[in-house]
Amino acid sequence: SRSLTNAAAVTGKAGGIHQVRDRVIVHFNPDSLAQAVAEDIRFYQLVKTQGSLTANDDSLSLPESVSYDAARNRAVVKFASDIPVGTYRLRVGTSEEQGGAGIAAAVNVGTVFTTTPYAVNAFLGDDSGADDVDLYRVTLNGGDTLTVTVNPDPSLDPVIRLFDSSGNDLTAPVLVNLGGAGNAETLMTFSIPASGDYFVGISSAGNVGYTPSGGTGASGGTTSGSYRLNISTSRIIGLGNDDNSSFGTATNLGELGSAGQSFSAQIEPQSIFLPLYPGGEDEPGHREIPAESHGAGAGAGVTTPSAIRTINFYFPNQYGTNPQGLPLFNEITDNQRQRAREIFQLYSRLYGIEVRETANSGIPIITGDIRRFQPTYPQGVSLGSVLIDGSQDWGNSEYGGEWFNVALHEIGHAIGLGHSYDVPSVQGNGTVSEDEYPGHNDIVHGQRILRPDATDIDLYRFQVSGPGTVKAEIVAQRLATSSFLDSVLRLYRLEADGSYTLIAQNDDYFSEDAYIELGLDAAGTYFLGVTSSGNDDYDPTISDSGFGGSSDGAYQLKLTFETEAAVSVTDTTGTRFDGDADGREGGTFEFDFRSTNTFFVDKTVVTNLVQPLTSGQATLRVIYVSVFPSTTGFQILIDNELMTVTGISPSTGSFTVTRTTPAATHLLGAVVRPATANGTETNPYGRISDAVTAAKASPGSTIRIVANGGTDNNVATLGDNRAYLIGKDDGLRTLEDGSVFEVPKNTVVQIDAGAVLKLQSVNIDAGTSALGSDRSGGAIQVLGTPEFNVIMTAYGNDAIGGDSDGVTDGANPGDWGGLVFRSDSDFIASDAASNTADAPIILNYVNQATITYGGGLVNVNGTDGTFTPIHLLQARPTITYNTITHSVKGAISADPDIFS
Repeated sequence: SRSLTNAAAVTGKAGGIHQVRDRVIVHFNPDSLAQAVAEDIRFYQLVKTQGSLTANDDSLSLPESVSYDAARNRAVVKFASDIPVGTYRLRVGTSEEQGGAGIAAAVNVGTVFTTTPYAVNAFLGDDSGADDVDLYRVTLNGGDTLTVTVNPDPSLDPVIRLFDSSGNDLTAPVLVNLGGAGNAETLMTFSIPASGDYFVGISSAGNVGYTPSGGTGASGGTTSGSYRLNISTSRIIGLGNDDNSSFGTATNLGELGSAGQSFSAQIEPQSIFLPLYPGGEDEPGHREIPAESHGAGAGAGVTTPSAIRTINFYFPNQYGTNPQGLPLFNEITDNQRQRAREIFQLYSRLYGIEVRETANSGIPIITGDIRRFQPTYPQGVSLGSVLIDGSQDWGNSEYGGEWFNVALHEIGHAIGLGHSYDVPSVQGNGTVSEDEYPGHNDIVHGQRILRPDATDIDLYRFQVSGPGTVKAEIVAQRLATSSFLDSVLRLYRLEADGSYTLIAQNDDYFSEDAYIELGLDAAGTYFLGVTSSGNDDYDPTISDSGFGGSSDGAYQLKLTFETEAAVSVTDTTGTRFDGDADGREGGTFEFDFRSTNTFFVDKTVVTNLVQPLTSGQATLRVIYVSVFPSTTGFQILIDNELMTVTGISPSTGSFTVTRTTPAATHLLGAVVRPATANGTETNPYGRISDAVTAAKASPGSTIRIVANGGTDNNVATLGDNRAYLIGKDDGLRTLEDGSVFEVPKNTVVQIDAGAVLKLQSVNIDAGTSALGSDRSGGAIQVLGTPEFNVIMTAYGNDAIGGDSDGVTDGANPGDWGGLVFRSDSDFIASDAASNTADAPIILNYVNQATITYGGGLVNVNGTDGTFTPIHLLQARPTITYNTITHSVKGAISADPDIFS
């Protein structure tokens, strides 16, 4: 089963729009769900995020009731009161409330260290009401200091109890309950008596006699509500000893549970003597040529590894003067810059160096006047600088081309390699047979000179108590102060016979930061190895078996273990809800939304002139008289002219008006709209452009575009539904809902299920598209449902929304652009700049939309560009269950930076 949401529910009613602010409608696919399961309030959790990414300030609410309609495959989720202003995440399909009154059902927190305290937002009352008990199992060492803090919402008066592994109450006879509802409770226990499992119990005041070992005796509770639980200990991970390169000496992380582990360490030089690499000048295959030296030295021996060297390079703008004293400017092309970067990257991968491009320090890379050094030099030279002759025609400077080959040779000198004309090599007369960059002889010499001696291995041991998913992530290059470590992760399992099996390995995932995610089938002991790229064939049965690593540096290890939720929505066949849409059973559906000041747009509150209105004319005819009051005295707007209606003739569809600007004229089809429109439920705007103008003056608002059923009041019959018209017609005249649709700064545009938008030569655009026009934080939410898709089509599509464009060539692929999501669109959390660890709040959302005739050319800020129907520019919206047809080319495009 899968789901999508409509938050909060909007319905049409006589006299306007009605937003039901205490409800969210959740739509499921047509799998058969048991009524009791679909209406279990535990499966619908509303998290208020406080506008930040951290969960420390979140609060959790459960609905008052859920009503499931099996015929329509939807659940109406009703909360006790209107959803207040704020930013929310609705979680559907599983219950994280795994704690119960029995030890066997306790949440397994695992071993908690000072570096990774455990924190969770939970709800007391989802099971057994006020008599609910949540239990948490924590693995502790004798002598540890345990600190437990509960911060409840105003309705909950919590009690904390602590039990040993047998269920004996360690807090008796004194219960930890400092007083009334809403007050934080803190338990501190010094010197845990013995190593083992302990259980933290959270219950309501009055419910203090339950027995955790048997799960009985819970009664007398008086309150319920959400709470924030924090568990911390004084236990320190033993990271001080770097002798942890084997199974026998691995750093013990204890039991891995819901708390996970996160800590900082480093791959650093070791004190183990290592033999010199081959490639000495006295080895067979080398000739003694007095005029040159490979730079590799002679002889065999041992050496102690040192830190991996960092080499900087840059592309100076000016690099000196010519013989006449005139300034010399770097002539290097963009292609040549890229070739130089590739060369440094090649050397960094093979040799014991890290490279970094800087603005103005390190090795200068220049294409220019060779006379800067000496008029008789050849086409390239390396004397602290790499200068390649700019007077030659290097063509496109492609990979493997002439410029590349010269630069490869000269940059080799710059990093310390000598000539090697006595063997086939890049540093000599070139390689033989197929081109190799660099050649085998170059690699041998380079590794002897620039030793890849990052041999450090950090091995970590942990246990899991049952099946689940382990995730191990290295953060090194993504640290605030970037590390040069190019990491490798290897995961081993301890077998029943005492042997070890390598079960997973990864080198690069997030750039050069490694990542492993693997389902573990059973309880057991596992080992995770962290080391450098190149050092990926070590033997952990032996200490210090590493060899060949090409990088070192600091890293942060994040280790988590996720078990399946204790309870989940299942269909009548027993198949669990696939909330995360990964094609496998299990997972939680999450939908982020914002509850705030809303400007409503309803096409049914406006009409159009049937004939032009000339200067001085006091009678006008419209298509729909019924959209206005039946009594006179109200005011209308046509273009920007205000008029007072003094007479109404429903039979002829005409008004008699008093005009404020009698000399003005208005074209056939001009929009006639109520002058009182202000975007509220009772007085919605009839044009999208009016709502956009209002939102610009009120940052942080929402624009909600609602559907209508047309003349038959049936949304499902698309031919007569009144469409929103955006863009310009064939005569370049602005359509009635605006010539552009650019989401204002910090504004969310929500397009309701069943809404019809017809567009031409325009995008629906979120995020900043031009300097000086900040539209950051804007977001688009397309809220289609299986019953009613959102329709986005061409202005010339007469089959939907009627004949909007008159006599034209109809609908064609590329008539409009698409939904454009730019890099600074979407919600900007208050801690976004400092918090890269927690999941982002994603408001951008495109679900159940039918998009046709997009992918065309659109002028944005004076420049024509081609856009796909869903166009992603360093943005990651949620995109699910859409139908995209009749486009010029692809349905969705994404720039490479999205995947970095």
